[in-house]
Amino acid sequence: MFRIIRKHIIDSIEQQIHHNPELIDRKEGVVRTILRDDISLLAPATDVKLLINGEEKFDELLKALEEAKDHIHIQYYIFVDDEIGNRVKDILIRKAEEGVTVRFMVDDFGSHGLHRRMLKELERSKVEVAIFYKIRLYALANRLNYLNHRKIVIIDGHVGFVGGINVEDKYINNGKFKLFLRDTHLMVKGGAAVSKLQSTFISDWNFCSENKIELDLSYFSTEMGKDHKHLVQIVSSEPDSSRPTIMLSCLGVIMAS
Repeated sequence: MFRIIRKHIIDSIEQQIHHNPELIDRKEGVVRTILRDDISLLAPATDVKLLINGEEKFDELLKALEEAKDHIHIQYYIFVDDEIGNRVKDILIRKAEEGVTVRFMVDDFGSHGLHRRMLKELERSKVEVAIFYKIRLYALANRLNYLNHRKIVIIDGHVGFVGGINVEDKYINNGKFKLFLRDTHLMVKGGAAVSKLQSTFISDWNFCSENKIELDLSYFSTEMGKDHKHLVQIVSSEPDSSRPTIMLSCLGVIMAS
C-alpha cells in the first residue's frame, strides 16, 4: 500500500510543479534529483513557519490542535506531565470526546518519567496510546541506538509540526528555569508536504502498537493549488537506513548555491 500511496503522491507533486514552474528556480537539477528520492519526497506547501523556542511553538501547536476535525497523530521523544503537557493532554481528551481520532505515541526511554496516570486518563477518554520500544528495566536498557527521538504532530493530514522541541515546561523561557533553552521547530501546511510526516508516524505506530492503522489514501491529502508557494522535503532516518538522504540533500544545496 505504501508503494501505491508514494506513486500517487509523486504523480501529484510532479503535476503541481509542471503547472507551477515558478516553484523551481536555478536549482532545478538538484530539485529533480531530490524529487526522485524514493525515501524523502520534495513537495509543495501552502505555508512554512519557523518557530523559535517553546514560546512560539506551543502557541501554534495548541491552536492547531483545537482546530482538528478528523484526526490528530502526535509523537514525542519526551512528554512530561507538567503544565504544558497537561494543556496538550486536555485538548487531546476533549477532541477525542468530540469524535476526532487521536493517536498518542511516546518513546519509553525518553518519556520514562511520564506518569502512567496520564496515559490511563488518555485511554479512558478514547485516545489511542502507543509506547515505542517498551523497556522493562531502565537501568539495564541496552537499546540506546533504537530510541525514537521524533517530535512530530499531524493534524487532519494538512498541518504538520516537526523539529527539536519536546513537550516540557523548560522549553518555554519564562524565567522559571535557570537555563535558557534555544531550539527550533517548524510548522508546515499542505497535504503533499505533510504526507511524509504522516507515513513516518504510521510506520512507527504500526511497529509498536497492536491497533494497526489500515493504510488508505484518506490519510494522504495531495490537494494542490496556486497558493502552494514553498517546497518542503521531510527527511527521516533510522539506524538501518541504507541511504544518507540528509547528507546528500545538504551537499546538493551547497553545490547549487
